[in-house]
Amino acid sequence: NIKIMLSDKNTTRSSIEIVAPANSMIHINPALIEIGKQRLSSEFDVDVRFGASVFQNNLFASSTPQNRAHDIHEAILNKNNIAIIAAYGGYNTNDILPFLDYDLIASSQIPFVGYSDFTVLLNAVYAKTSRRSILGPAFISLCDPNMFQSALLSLKSALDREKNIVLKAPESSACDDWYLKDQFGPREIYSHSGWIPYHRGHVTAKVVGGNLESFIALLGTPFFPSCEGHILLVEANINEPPGRFVRDFIHLKQAGILEEIKGVIIGQFGPDSPLSGEGFKDILDFVFDSPQYPIVYNVNVSHVDPILSVPIGGEVLLRVDDTPEILIL
Repeated sequence: NIKIMLSDKNTTRSSIEIVAPANSMIHINPALIEIGKQRLSSEFDVDVRFGASVFQNNLFASSTPQNRAHDIHEAILNKNNIAIIAAYGGYNTNDILPFLDYDLIASSQIPFVGYSDFTVLLNAVYAKTSRRSILGPAFISLCDPNMFQSALLSLKSALDREKNIVLKAPESSACDDWYLKDQFGPREIYSHSGWIPYHRGHVTAKVVGGNLESFIALLGTPFFPSCEGHILLVEANINEPPGRFVRDFIHLKQAGILEEIKGVIIGQFGPDSPLSGEGFKDILDFVFDSPQYPIVYNVNVSHVDPILSVPIGGEVLLRVDDTPEILIL
């Protein structure tokens, strides 16, 4: 039995609401949930609320599409909320899209935050409302007792809408199953090899994208955002097969997306992934035909920690040189 105390709806204190548009939270250890609640409460000075259906389990998701959409509507209607954060990713966020009230979403400034399959919602919201969301840590990331401080500070800056936030490669990373360990740690830290330039240059534009597999799921639907004149951000799962990654990238190319964009940010892969080696440049050579815009890879916007926060639908300056960086405007 999951015993999580839910905050009183009538509280006047600021709050953050957790929703589960994909997988159910029933699979998260209750001790981890308490760690996440305490971190959010202390670091952001908020109450932590959970959507009504987050602990349900229906087929391949937390609840029915209608219930998951209802949780999001209720979170928006709660004016005390300062953010709506995805529990984590999974699959099938796309089945809630027809049930969302985009007029209601457009009327609110409460940011959505998450990564992985939450990519679907972040980009659909941008496509339908032009609203800015945040590709950043999910609730499960905040449950890590050894969470990277850089990820936490990046999220705080994004929620505060700070200007001219500079994101750079960290000194270290981690990509282990920390949540399966006794006491949920320690993390297996290794040196970060830096953000790697593929094609140099700089550009200022709004960002679209996220998890490549989830982003592709929107293609051909009314929920796929315009990519023209945008910076495309893509990342993939830790154990992503190289063939599938290339297939999905070629799908974007054949759809004309790579001709419309102004830059590319590619997320970091785990140290044991075949996509993290020197051969990744060969993949980019295969995908891109003499690109005229900046491209950088091995960036901390993926399933590998630390997860830095980048605005989907928000403007950034991408500088790709010997020491690439992202300036959030």
